Amino acid sequence: MEIMVPQISQGAIYEYNHHIQSQKEEGYGKQYSFEKLGIEDWTVVEMDSDDVLRLQTFVESSQTVAPAYIFWKECGRHVTLESVAREVIEREENIPEEAKIWIQGILESNFDKQEVEEKIKSGEIDPPLIFFSVFKGEELENGLLKVGNILDGNHRFQRIARYLLECSDEERENFRLTCFLGKVDVMKYATINAQYFVKPTIKRVKNFLERFMGKEVEKIDEKHFMTFFERWYLLLQRIGYYKEGRE
Repeated sequence: MEIMVPQISQGAIYEYNHHIQSQKEEGYGKQYSFEKLGIEDWTVVEMDSDDVLRLQTFVESSQTVAPAYIFWKECGRHVTLESVAREVIEREENIPEEAKIWIQGILESNFDKQEVEEKIKSGEIDPPLIFFSVFKGEELENGLLKVGNILDGNHRFQRIARYLLECSDEERENFRLTCFLGKVDVMKYATINAQYFVKPTIKRVKNFLERFMGKEVEKIDEKHFMTFFERWYLLLQRIGYYKEGRE
């Protein structure tokens, strides 16, 4: 990874993100929650193929994007771009219909390697937003927290990951992608994520109490909720205790 621009203002990143979210199609989800992280240290970087494939992709744990959770649960519990793309390439026929909207851009029927290649070479890929967790100013050396997390650009990155897996060694060697990179203190990151960790449990309890009191309540579809033990497993994956996904 090479730093191209050492400093970008927080305001410029927020404006860029609002522009990107406004262009998203229905069903893809608009990502504004990262602003809670309050990242001030932004740079422009150029990532190589290994940097991209190692990135930790989004895994839902609070029911806001159920297809991402279903894909994780039913298709190998993968959490890096490389493993997600490999899962689709090797076992697309096993992907549940409910999960396909999450990876529809890299399904065989939708993916066009030449089109992705042309967009990369012409600079048409909107730079994704990523961040690294740091402790006392130093990047972590533990588990998936050290390889970068995608704030926005999961679907753009998914297409690029599949493209890279279908490239020759020489093509991968020559690949470069411009991205915005932020850094977040790991304790702040943990605090924000704790809210998402407990959110499903809180919603279930609230739903139960309101129903007990005779109120009309939203029906909870349990298959769209990550259980406590699944959330714990995901946490252990991220810190490197469990190996990532299928062997």
